[in-house]
Amino acid sequence: MKKPLCVWCVLLILSVLTLFTLSVNLYWFVSNLILLVKYPYFKFTLFFRLSFLLRVMVTTLIIWSFIAVLKRKKHARKSAVTALMLMLAFFAYSHFSVSAPPLLSYDNEAQELGAVLGAVIEVLGYLVIVLRFMFSKDSKAYFSASQ
Repeated sequence: MKKPLCVWCVLLILSVLTLFTLSVNLYWFVSNLILLVKYPYFKFTLFFRLSFLLRVMVTTLIIWSFIAVLKRKKHARKSAVTALMLMLAFFAYSHFSVSAPPLLSYDNEAQELGAVLGAVIEVLGYLVIVLRFMFSKDSKAYFSASQ
């Protein structure tokens, strides 16, 4: 059976998320490791270990979901939806977090409204792909054919 379009879209999203999380986590690990080597008695090691463990778990979930969808495993849809929703939550948190300065500045309210509408359309498109992947008959048939 051929892969449905929603499965291809999810595979593409998961592959991009895999590359993104691997590169970000590698940069985070190296920069914090340099900090720990430079200041060995800094009370940062517990946070570093917990954060590293969380990052490894999330990255492993994304990679495992990608491989499971690719090989049509039994729980591939559930793990892929979990990984996609986790990434949506992380992106929403980073969007609404005030820790970083905004990437773009807007001159007037129309530009701000356009940015908000663009973000809403992006999230709705993402959710449509995820919901179609989870509940479509083609997707269910694709994963049940391997049983």
